[in-house]
Amino acid sequence: MKRVQCEGGGGKKGEEKWRKVLYQMAAEPTNAKDLLGAMKAGGTDLFAETRKTFSMATGKNKKSDVFLPSKDLKAALASLKSMVEAAKQRAKGKKLAMWEFRSSPHEQFGRSLDDTFGAFLMWARITDDDDDDADWAVKGVTNVSKAFRRLETYAEWMEDTGTELTEPALIWDDGMASVHKTWAMSTSVAPNGELVWWIDMGGIDLAAVKETPVLATFRYFAWYAHAVMYNANAMEHGMSFCESVGSNVSFWAAMTMVPMKLSAKLDRLTIGTLPVKMKCIMILDPPRWMATMMAIMGAFMSAKMKKRMVLLKKPDCWAGPAARWGAGCVPKGFAECGGANTLDPVANPKAGSPSKWW
Repeated sequence: MKRVQCEGGGGKKGEEKWRKVLYQMAAEPTNAKDLLGAMKAGGTDLFAETRKTFSMATGKNKKSDVFLPSKDLKAALASLKSMVEAAKQRAKGKKLAMWEFRSSPHEQFGRSLDDTFGAFLMWARITDDDDDDADWAVKGVTNVSKAFRRLETYAEWMEDTGTELTEPALIWDDGMASVHKTWAMSTSVAPNGELVWWIDMGGIDLAAVKETPVLATFRYFAWYAHAVMYNANAMEHGMSFCESVGSNVSFWAAMTMVPMKLSAKLDRLTIGTLPVKMKCIMILDPPRWMATMMAIMGAFMSAKMKKRMVLLKKPDCWAGPAARWGAGCVPKGFAECGGANTLDPVANPKAGSPSKWW
């Protein structure tokens, strides 16, 4: 069994923590109680972090919020900027510094800060498929207050990264391309305009992942997530996520691919922070422990978020992606789905042109 990275440092305390992790890894969790205990290994309560992340996935619509017509994005942008300025007037120290967005990679994507704000406004539009707390709201409006709350979360998350995303600048280079190659991730566009993010655990180069520095993995996922965030299809039509796992994948194999702390941090960015409407999360051939975990997490999701979680078992699972997004959308070589698509609008930074909303 390979040693996993965990916090705790050296010395007696570090050894005690590591012995505890080894004890917990002695067997696979077989029930909900064991699973919750296992998700606390290594000093990170992954269950608590994941529960909070899923509760943040769709944001909240409040009747006291500021709503403006979605067709007038310039007015919504002006309103959002005024909220940011008001927050800066009240803030001090780190809470003030975060509004400078010094870690934001918008320039590397050919975007302006206004474009970044625009992505949050697009995410905060009230549409027919919004969560239950927006049933009372008039469709065709943008909840500027909701956009601000999400932007505030994003600003805090980005500020907490320190210099990890700025030194050097977050750009697609040979190093980034090398990490990308190990992860077997891709994107495609469905006929309805949705961006679909694909990851095939069977195609991941596990040895290369283990050898990749944690910071390089973090920077790669942060780059990829921002590329999705700035994608015009994701802004306009939302995004779906499809992952092929494998029923034979053990809990510990999945949980120790990257440190749990990093996993929780990336989940917070992709699900609970970025302004991308999640239309569907489809898991193909899930192991038993994952089905148990999703059942537990369901207690902390909104009704519509739960409907967006789709777990498909063998043998019928392989037809699921084509049935939902069309056969032409499924990437070539993705699991056993028989896909043929080779166009990836995210992995190629020059694919398409930046959309301007203002």
